[in-house]
Amino acid sequence: MGIDLLDINFRIERAFHINFSAEEMASLFQDQDIIVGDLYEFILQKLHLHDFGRYDVRLNEGLWLEMQSMLQAASGAPLEQIELGLALEVLFPRETRRAQWNALREICPHKIRELDYSRFIRVCGFLLAAGVVVVEHGQIWQIPGAKWFWPFLGLFGVWMVSETYLKVLSVFAPMRNCFPKRMRTVKDLCRNVLSANYAEICKTSASALDERCSAVWEHLVEILVDSLGVEPGEVTFRSRLIADLNAS
Repeated sequence: MGIDLLDINFRIERAFHINFSAEEMASLFQDQDIIVGDLYEFILQKLHLHDFGRYDVRLNEGLWLEMQSMLQAASGAPLEQIELGLALEVLFPRETRRAQWNALREICPHKIRELDYSRFIRVCGFLLAAGVVVVEHGQIWQIPGAKWFWPFLGLFGVWMVSETYLKVLSVFAPMRNCFPKRMRTVKDLCRNVLSANYAEICKTSASALDERCSAVWEHLVEILVDSLGVEPGEVTFRSRLIADLNAS
């Protein structure tokens, strides 16, 4: 088990005042990874809680009808065409995707993740950032006595790569045209919206929900965001700690 997973383990114990051993964390592994939804359900079991709201028919149906109407408004597609199994590629063609996706994010009262960069842009952006830093450090090493400060310069170099990489990505922000990870169909989008806005949706739902479960989900998202340095919108019930959230 890596450092990140151990840290998450300890944080969960402190936050929820439960005993959560490394063996129990290891028992949650499926295909060498842990799904956030499984971790959430395990914590609820430890607290003797059960989240009926997550599977509540009225809550899910209400969210679906709301999302269906907003997808129709943003994409212009006929309402009867928008089904859960419909591919987002069909609903948001590449030529108009960014404008339509931004329109959806504007009219939707819930948080929806921004479009992502293509792998090509991310790789080229990192290589460009690393190249700039290598050139800069090459000049620094030519200064007499600079080699004595190599630990500091190494850390400074890592910071420079990260900073330059973010600046390069900001320049290419208009080229963000790929759907977020594991979001390929309308059903994936709805699941992501429910996961990312779960506490808010529970509070506004007419269903009888246990607010303690909503609080557990909020705390778990906070733990993963703080421990792994990810955005709250990236943490969903279907997210995988290692593959999707880059836990080590």
